Amino acid sequence: MSKKKTALLVGGIVVSTAIFSLVVQYLQLSEKLFVTAITFWMILMVGIYAFVTLRAGRKTVEKIEKVNLLLTEEHDLDAYIAGLKDLLITEKDSFQAQQILRINLTVAYWGKHDFKSALQMLQEIPDPRRLNRPNAAFYWANLALANFYNGNDEEGLRIVDLQRAAFTEMRKVKQPSPSLAFLEIFEAFYQGSIEDAHALFETARATWETADNAVEFALVAEKIGAELLPLPEKATEETSDALIEA
Repeated sequence: MSKKKTALLVGGIVVSTAIFSLVVQYLQLSEKLFVTAITFWMILMVGIYAFVTLRAGRKTVEKIEKVNLLLTEEHDLDAYIAGLKDLLITEKDSFQAQQILRINLTVAYWGKHDFKSALQMLQEIPDPRRLNRPNAAFYWANLALANFYNGNDEEGLRIVDLQRAAFTEMRKVKQPSPSLAFLEIFEAFYQGSIEDAHALFETARATWETADNAVEFALVAEKIGAELLPLPEKATEETSDALIEA
């Protein structure tokens, strides 16, 4: 719901409550009945406010779900991105929608290997401190990676250092992507542990590399000076199995 509509709703509730209070006072009710009447009215107004705002939020969710069909059913990534961009404009007054839409756009740009646009989208997410825990973890890990991919290595290292505790917690859960492995590789490399970085890179390849993320592996290899030797056939099969289980 837009700020203007929210202000009108709150204003209407305040005015109607004031009028109701005057009416109750005019009826000269006892103090007990007066308090009871005002309490009932306030509960009613809060309920109306909650109903209206939840309904508005539900409409926004339905719009996002409709755009998601462009990806999940039609597999049209470009149309999906265009749809999300349109919603960024029409839902500009919804804080939660702006967060969700920009996270979804980040994922879409990542899928196109457009890391410059992905970084821009991550930087535009409003107040990332208010993201829930899973989205916050996604945000910080990918913000660090996007900075590395765009040549902002110092900023990437700064984020890794600031979010070390969060990334440690993430490692306790089975990861659906090599993001944390890449961050560990970059940290080792820029700390001067070149051999460790290369060893970590080969382990990550054996665990994670697929046709979908081959561009990222090539980018990481280029940044740390590692060779992209062909993977053993067995390792490729294991990677496929691991992805199915994830």
